[in-house]
Amino acid sequence: YEWRRSATSDTTGKYTIPDLQAGVYRLIITPPANLPLQKLVRDGILIDFGRTIKFDAVLGLGGGIVGIVSDYSQLPVVNAKINVERKLAEKYEYVTSVFSISEGSYSITGLPSPARYRLICEQPEGLDYITQIGEIDLPAGQAVTKDFVLPLGGTISGAIMNYTALPALASGTTG
Repeated sequence: YEWRRSATSDTTGKYTIPDLQAGVYRLIITPPANLPLQKLVRDGILIDFGRTIKFDAVLGLGGGIVGIVSDYSQLPVVNAKINVERKLAEKYEYVTSVFSISEGSYSITGLPSPARYRLICEQPEGLDYITQIGEIDLPAGQAVTKDFVLPLGGTISGAIMNYTALPALASGTTG
């Protein structure tokens, strides 16, 4: 599908997307970020020349995840990246990412629920914390709390020499 047109609903919820060519369309309805509603995607909407298709939608109440990211000494961690993945069948698929703010807090709203989610909390750039992973079950239309404590990471260092005891260029990998 190619992006064609967009529209914003009015205060009564009504919207119109005019001047569409005949074809098959995907309609994506995205609620405002401040409302805990689920996004709706509808594929296969067939438009014929000169015809108006009426499509009313009810946006379900989305779930939310909130939490605090702190370090091993309980100080807030700012700009930690929290990646959100939703479990579908036997695998996880990326949904969104957010960053922790000044108090270490983060908030994600409008998530499809009920569902199982995996959150991956990554260190801010330039800091040496260990990435943490957590899974949660998000009940329909509710918010749950998932806090993260990032432990301090360690370092491996040394020298690499060749067989004649001269420095050698090489790379190291952990696993």
